[in-house]
Amino acid sequence: MFNVIENRRWYFITSGILAVLSVAALVVSAIISGLPLAVDVNAADPQTIQAAGLTVLVTAVVVMAFVWWSFRNTPNAFRCSASAIVVMAHNLIVPFGFYALMGLLADWQADTLFFVAILVTLGLSIQDVVAILDRIHENASAHKQEPYGAAINRSILESLNPTLATRLCAVLVLVALLFVGGPVIMPLAATLLVGVLCETYSSTFIAALLLTL
Repeated sequence: MFNVIENRRWYFITSGILAVLSVAALVVSAIISGLPLAVDVNAADPQTIQAAGLTVLVTAVVVMAFVWWSFRNTPNAFRCSASAIVVMAHNLIVPFGFYALMGLLADWQADTLFFVAILVTLGLSIQDVVAILDRIHENASAHKQEPYGAAINRSILESLNPTLATRLCAVLVLVALLFVGGPVIMPLAATLLVGVLCETYSSTFIAALLLTL
């Protein structure tokens, strides 16, 4: 059986680089334009944009609380909750950083469609995080004679094929939208594509591997 845990430092390094680059893009955008993300006030009024941003924030807090509550009675409950929170934050920072970078390069401006993409990414992320953590709990209970790390490794490998199969379908649709959707749909499709790739990677590997620390 392939041992994912042995290579965990490379997964952590990759995610760390993505997060640092995303934060750097937000900081540079804030220095140049005065805001981490340029807002398109023509596509929607400022109140609508503010409400959409507040919705993303509230949803993130509610989801994190839900994960903590769901795994409160499981072994290593604190680590499960902490890993879910770290992954959720990571999956929010990377799409924001990508959009900030495209704002600098292609003058993209955040509108309601951008926040829709963030909410979709958030929903997919929590779905994958809960799935992998639940699989770890099942394997740890079913194979009590094995070390906890073996249960984590087994869970990652078991969930890898179905996760990649479902996300590949989404990626193909989003790539098609990038080519045929036109300039209006392109920012939405690109942000969703980055979000789907990011959350698939981090939810499958980082969320589980954080439990081994």
